[in-house]
Amino acid sequence: MNWVDNIWHLAIYGQKIEFSRLIRTIDWYVADATLIFMAHKSPGLRNENWRKPMTAAAYRKVRNDHSTETAEDYVEAVSDIVHRKGLCRVKDLADHMGVSHVTVTRIVSRLQERGLIETEPYKPIRLTSEGAMLAARSRTRHETVLAFLRAIGVPEDDARRDTEGIEHHVGQATLARMAEFAERSVVTHDGRD
Repeated sequence: MNWVDNIWHLAIYGQKIEFSRLIRTIDWYVADATLIFMAHKSPGLRNENWRKPMTAAAYRKVRNDHSTETAEDYVEAVSDIVHRKGLCRVKDLADHMGVSHVTVTRIVSRLQERGLIETEPYKPIRLTSEGAMLAARSRTRHETVLAFLRAIGVPEDDARRDTEGIEHHVGQATLARMAEFAERSVVTHDGRD
């Protein structure tokens, strides 16, 4: 049964289907057809790996990455503000992140519980040694992804925006390849082949 028949079957027999499930079904068939077309046009894509579903470990990695995004963004922001201004207050962090001081206070409390920052009421926010290490790793990953996006020709505004999402989900092997590619691109573009 093809995707059109599948959707008609659901409609004719009165089976209830959520709109999001319908869209996912259509998306699956369109993506499947696109991949088949691409594999037909490009012999290099004829590989059994393109149809393999994500493993449970891959989904766990994505969930874990999502859970650490906020912490990474905030410790990186605290580090940036401290280097720029000498100290970081809740107001500075709220302005930097574009959120309310209530949001910052809530997140700062969680980060303090995790041992990433130290602060007291009406006092500046300081990174712990663990927070500073996380900020440095996050900054390095951020700079690598940004350099890679620039190297492949992504416009600056798009590269900066997209880096904020990509940096949290890229694995070490991918990050290393991005760094190599960006470095080669800089060497080539500088004329130092």
